Amino acid sequence: MFYLPYLKMYHVEHIPIHYVMMTGYDEEKNCVMIYDCDREDMIELAVNDLELAWNIEKNGVGDKNGFIKIRLDGKLPDKYTLSCNCLLKKAERQLREKPYILGISAVEEE
Repeated sequence: MFYLPYLKMYHVEHIPIHYVMMTGYDEEKNCVMIYDCDREDMIELAVNDLELAWNIEKNGVGDKNGFIKIRLDGKLPDKYTLSCNCLLKKAERQLREKPYILGISAVEEE
């Protein structure tokens, strides 16, 4: 999140787990179009900013420069509905995994 210029944490704070969904690429502008789980509108992001944000060390949830490729067949829902559904499924899966931050459980068990 430190390298995403549309967020308040831009060049302020590193938060290692954040998801975006890339929906397109503009070769002339050298940017990607993304949906961020923090925003409703599609965002145009410079490829350089994406590469900086993407280049993280393994954090216990995913590998460095990890990505998920989705193949869609048939009639597609609108982009907003599709991104909401994808991010919701990712969030649900992530909540099933017990997160660790600096080797310490991030979930308090009772």
